[in-house]
Amino acid sequence: MDKTDQKLLAELDKNPKIPLTQLAKKLLISQQVADYRMKRLVKQGIITKFGTIINLKSLRQEHYRVFFRFNAKFNATQVFEYLKNQKGVYWATRVGGKYDLLLTLFVFDFAAFDQFVDQFNKKFPGLIQDITGCYVLDHYLYKHKALSQDFDAIEYGYNDPIIELDALDQYILKKIKDNCRIPALELAREGKTTYKTILNRIKHLEKERVILGYRLFMKSEENQPFILLLSFKDYNRDKEKDLICYLARREEVTQSLRMFGTWNLFLHIRTRDNEKLQSFIAELRGRFDLVNDYEIIPIFEDIAINLMPL
Repeated sequence: MDKTDQKLLAELDKNPKIPLTQLAKKLLISQQVADYRMKRLVKQGIITKFGTIINLKSLRQEHYRVFFRFNAKFNATQVFEYLKNQKGVYWATRVGGKYDLLLTLFVFDFAAFDQFVDQFNKKFPGLIQDITGCYVLDHYLYKHKALSQDFDAIEYGYNDPIIELDALDQYILKKIKDNCRIPALELAREGKTTYKTILNRIKHLEKERVILGYRLFMKSEENQPFILLLSFKDYNRDKEKDLICYLARREEVTQSLRMFGTWNLFLHIRTRDNEKLQSFIAELRGRFDLVNDYEIIPIFEDIAINLMPL
């Protein structure tokens, strides 16, 4: 990538829906060149999604992060293909350390979570050796801060109100979940409605916080992804808020999740190498006596990302 590509990514990170005319103007290039470069980054796999972040909590879905450890009979191909088609699987990724798989699940309640695990056991009997699951209270999703220097967070949590969707709302969300740049005219034509209706519905979904925002999904050639799990001692909500505010300003942190369970905080980290990660952890523990224990889990491969797995 050259400097123009980097500037283009920075602008798209700030606003994935930025009109092509504005993008070209900011980069001092023509619309044709801006469009060509953006499409080239998609083709190269650097841009993977122009994602729409949907508040699944407001759609009566409960949020779990679940780690699996499998036995030696683990057939990755069969398991991964099964998970790609399962309702409720928001993110599935192959991980290292003592676990083999991490799932982000959105299900109606704990009974549905239990049923998901039971069905998995029936499909792959005897495969699971251990499960560690945590219930997510609040989720803070950040931009690529090192790229755009935009430190705003997309937030949602367990107190968000429930919203009812009709068929048109669901159609819009499913169409734009992986590409928020789809033109409203195209949505209107395929949805057999008007351009103005589509725009008004999207504005309404944003106002009701069903659509929380838009986020550029990228693959980084420079930084490695890790999960950092933290447990607390002498828990204090004000100290936790201070910690989360600090994390929001750190370029390495792309997600922070408050959890209930074995671990109190789930961090998605991107650093150049293990040494940089260890330096980050040392600084974190030195600043915040709230942190008790931690566990590092490397991320190897994304299996599935479905921003609306309903």
